[in-house]
Amino acid sequence: MPNTVGSVRKDLSDGKKRRGRPKDADKGAIPLLILQAALLMFKKQGFDATSVEQIAAAAGASKTTIYRHFRTKEALAEAAVVQDGQNVLETIRAIDNADPDPLVRLRTLTFGIADFAALPNNADLYRLSLAAVPRVPAIGRAFAATGAALRALMQPHVEAAQAAGLLRQGDSEQLARQLYDAVVNPIWSDALLLTPYVDDEAQRAAVMQANWESFLRGARA
Repeated sequence: MPNTVGSVRKDLSDGKKRRGRPKDADKGAIPLLILQAALLMFKKQGFDATSVEQIAAAAGASKTTIYRHFRTKEALAEAAVVQDGQNVLETIRAIDNADPDPLVRLRTLTFGIADFAALPNNADLYRLSLAAVPRVPAIGRAFAATGAALRALMQPHVEAAQAAGLLRQGDSEQLARQLYDAVVNPIWSDALLLTPYVDDEAQRAAVMQANWESFLRGARA
């Protein structure tokens, strides 16, 4: 699972304060510590309302240290969103998905992505950073890259279902996008809007199943 600020700090110190210059291994962990602190602050109060000073305090680092690793606050924000995307992908890859039926695997993965998007606070980073995208387009590109990476995880299962004659032939990347748009995006959009049903597991599952069946009606071989 992704490290928290607290766990990274513990890894750095092993429960004890160290004196002197940090070891090389510690130096390598410092950027991650800063990124995790930035993510926590951005999710809590947004990009514009978060200062480098606040991130430094949360990370237990100095502003000088932050600027040594990240040239600007904008560069830090982009790197934080990229890190968040890596955390998401790490979680999704861990989904147990070994069923021999490729359609079952595809459904399991797609529903897992949608369920992850529905978890409390998972949409906060996007929601609170959205206003900054016109000024810092790299943030938007980083969010988009995470979506593309998630669809790329779906694509091999689409291709396996096509090879088994369960889905129509054609562009597997496009079919994966259509499935993502049919099942994941509605949940993600409603989570951003804090729509009440998203927090109800049974209601959310019913919506996903209906959207899955709608996708299959158009995608069956």
